[in-house]
Amino acid sequence: MRQVIYAALRMGMFYSVIDIAKDKWNKTLNPLEKAGTSLCTGAIAAFVATPFDLALIRFQADGTLPVDQRRNYKNWFNALSRIISEEGFFNLWKGAFPTIARAMAINLGIDVFI
Repeated sequence: MRQVIYAALRMGMFYSVIDIAKDKWNKTLNPLEKAGTSLCTGAIAAFVATPFDLALIRFQADGTLPVDQRRNYKNWFNALSRIISEEGFFNLWKGAFPTIARAMAINLGIDVFI
């Protein structure tokens, strides 16, 4: 679920913004403008996908915990709803800053330099 949301937003927004800019300014974007677009769209996509990334990490870590400390989430919807009810809505974005920074760097490399 995380990858579907993140990849779709990242690629969809980047190419949509590039197309809108081409239509509005009647020119192709230079590498600096593409870099800025790439950084922004990567950050937005990572921010939106962070709750799903949190659920994924918790699913993976659950098997390494002692049995009495496991969360035993049933699916991603159960994980997200339990995190909200047990820890609060804004805790869905735990670890958002490193995730966003990583996404920006990766997006920059993929969209601009490849």
